[in-house]
Amino acid sequence: MKLMRKIAPNFAGLADVILAKKDGFPPSLSIDGFVQIVNVRGNHWITLSNAQNLRVEVSIYDSLHGVDKNKDTKIRYPISVEQSVCQIMQPPKEVTFLVDDVQQQEGGNDCGLFAIAFATLLCVGRDPARERFDQKIMRQELLKSFEEEDMALFVEKACSTSKKRHGYSL
Repeated sequence: MKLMRKIAPNFAGLADVILAKKDGFPPSLSIDGFVQIVNVRGNHWITLSNAQNLRVEVSIYDSLHGVDKNKDTKIRYPISVEQSVCQIMQPPKEVTFLVDDVQQQEGGNDCGLFAIAFATLLCVGRDPARERFDQKIMRQELLKSFEEEDMALFVEKACSTSKKRHGYSL
């Protein structure tokens, strides 16, 4: 989170997820919006943000939501997701959530990797719903970015832009 904050100092959120589990996310206001990685149900990581939506709604970037695009399916998340957003944003009214149609991971072990990738893309001003990752090289590119202390390198090397843009209602 500290490395992401270096490239997006005006975003709210980007709080330590381990400390937040105990104490909750600190409230923060920013005209640029917020980006936050959160843990869901103890074994899954997603990214939440309103940076791409001009504060109208909060996007959920989830690499393992498993929605069939041909069926009208509602995705359900635990109340802790809404609580996290409310702690960060302190919204004056009800928040609308949109589950963005992002690349789905292969296998069941890379949700944290994708959550970091989605958050990093948002920090550099790119839309995760328009990006494609080479999942085979993501781990090694993330490690290199940590070593170089430059998260922008991660998304430069591991992803490319596509033209798609879709979302699902919550």
